[in-house]
Amino acid sequence: MRDQWDSAHHRKMYITGAFGSRHRDEAFGDDYELPSDRAYAETCATIADLHWNWRMYLAEGGARYAETIERELHNALAASLDETGTRFFYSNPLQLRPDRYSEENAPRERTLWYACACCPPNIARVFAQLSGYVASVDGDALALHLYTGAEIDVPASLGGGTVTVRTSYPDDGRVEITGPAGLAVALRIPTWAMHATVDGAPAALDADGYARLTLADRTLVLDLPMTPRWTQANHRVDSVRGCVALERGPQVYCVEQVDLPEGIRLDDVVVDPTAPPLEFDGGLEIVVTPRLEVGPLYGAPSTAPTGEPATVRAIPFHTWGNRASGAMRVWLPSA
Repeated sequence: MRDQWDSAHHRKMYITGAFGSRHRDEAFGDDYELPSDRAYAETCATIADLHWNWRMYLAEGGARYAETIERELHNALAASLDETGTRFFYSNPLQLRPDRYSEENAPRERTLWYACACCPPNIARVFAQLSGYVASVDGDALALHLYTGAEIDVPASLGGGTVTVRTSYPDDGRVEITGPAGLAVALRIPTWAMHATVDGAPAALDADGYARLTLADRTLVLDLPMTPRWTQANHRVDSVRGCVALERGPQVYCVEQVDLPEGIRLDDVVVDPTAPPLEFDGGLEIVVTPRLEVGPLYGAPSTAPTGEPATVRAIPFHTWGNRASGAMRVWLPSA
């Protein structure tokens, strides 16, 4: 099972935590076959992987399983539902072309229902179960896997009582934990937060990716740095070679046509990954530069002239498609 996990997550998983490169047979596809615009990325496949990761964690421990669940919850799974909670995606592509047509289980927009209605009730089931993935008993410690506001009943085997977690994560990286003095806790430290601190001191990680501490008669404060970062894919992922994606904390971001200035098409812009994204009011802004010439379908190599740079809004991937039915991209060509 570990070999299967490595194959799926190191060579066949989308950056959003989605799975399924091919519409035909709802298939994984080959290693590194991860097209953005034709991604099937079925909602139920992400849910199945969430369950698998939970069972793998229970079987052998390790922060990588909980971190994958977090990536899925905050991106692929969250994107499958609109902000009203009444419309759904069956497939979850990472790019919507301006002229993309709707298919039966891959419409341009979220829809109320599907002829094959596996995804909407599956989403409801997972949301009903979410509290069960937040924490678990790890030997003589209470392990926290997902950071969210919570009140956790400590099992009698650990002494009983209640652990309270206060946080606005992932909008903010500060996590406050209060509980019975003397209770051992294991805090998962994400791989993107290697400079995390606990009460102001660098978090000391065990080999499994958790920081183990003992609660005292005060609030423990975990700080996870939420600096935005550009990410590139393995060079074997042909479909996004020469592109970068924007991430902040556990969330993947995207750009929608609705946020671009008039006269600039999303499929004409490039970004400079050496320019750091700008944070504003809890959101992100990036600088894009439009190409001025589309050019022939095929031709001699050339450097297309570019227009004036423009600062545009980048939004969490899970919020896309709630304002307009326009183009969207996660992976942006780099200058």
